[in-house]
Amino acid sequence: MATRIAPPARSLRSRILVAVVVLVGVVLLALVATIVLTSSYASPRDALAALGSRLLWLTLGSLLLGTAIAVLLSRQILRPLSQLTEGAAHFAEGRLEHRIDVGTGDELEVLARTFNHMAAHLDALVAALAAGNRALQQSNVELPTLEQPQGVPPVFEDHLALMFDLQLLAFQSDLTRVITFMIGKEQSARPYPQIGVPEAHHPLSHHNDVAEIIARLSQINRYHTELFSKQLAKLRATPDGDGSLLDHMTIMYGSGISNSTRHSGQNLPLMLIGGGAGRLDGGRHLKYTDKPSIANLLVTLMDKLDVPVEKIGGSTGKLPLDSLAGV
Repeated sequence: MATRIAPPARSLRSRILVAVVVLVGVVLLALVATIVLTSSYASPRDALAALGSRLLWLTLGSLLLGTAIAVLLSRQILRPLSQLTEGAAHFAEGRLEHRIDVGTGDELEVLARTFNHMAAHLDALVAALAAGNRALQQSNVELPTLEQPQGVPPVFEDHLALMFDLQLLAFQSDLTRVITFMIGKEQSARPYPQIGVPEAHHPLSHHNDVAEIIARLSQINRYHTELFSKQLAKLRATPDGDGSLLDHMTIMYGSGISNSTRHSGQNLPLMLIGGGAGRLDGGRHLKYTDKPSIANLLVTLMDKLDVPVEKIGGSTGKLPLDSLAGV
């Protein structure tokens, strides 16, 4: 059997490349002309409307031009296919010599790449038209005016409320699971004239057991607790799963010093707040006679959070809250 493959007189690859260049050139020229024409409109709305109309016609023209090129190129593909069919028929009849002009053998691949490129270009045009329509629809939407913060709020209560709101949002959006926060920083020189305490906070903590100074210090402590209670109300009012954020939180509120004159760390005033996802039972005032360390309480809380640890700092064990498994 003798089968000879003869190259085509003219390269189909070069024809396809020329056709692609012509098509892309026509589309780009039309697009530039459309942009130039729409730039003369008085309003963005009119310009977008005109641009959308012209892009639609440009898309239709590109489809028609691409179809024409496809018809012309299909002759170069269908001819070798028909020759191949004819050769198969000759082979079946016993005529083993036949000539098939299939060129270099990669015309189908080149043509497929060409049409893929054309399709991607048309998709981009359609996307641009859709974006223009969306912009046109949104051109009449009034956006809210937001005042840009000018640094830390100068009023203590405003700053504290802002920080509390950020914490609530962080928990609600699950950006974090743990937050530590100080309402009054150590050695704070802040006075509280709004509640009748003009003296600075930290000097009042060195009260030397003077009842009048202790009373003013207690006013500050009570005021902080009242502000904190507002945050608890927000947490209780924020839905979370089958309950509220407060139901699924464990908050420890208090101080690391009980008697600030002596810097005593015994008998600390602490509150455990929240439902702890069903692991904490509130409404109780627990007293311990063996003066346990706060570190023991932290070990217990870690156990409640399913992050058990053997020791924290100077802890000597777990602090019993009734029973560990059923609190």
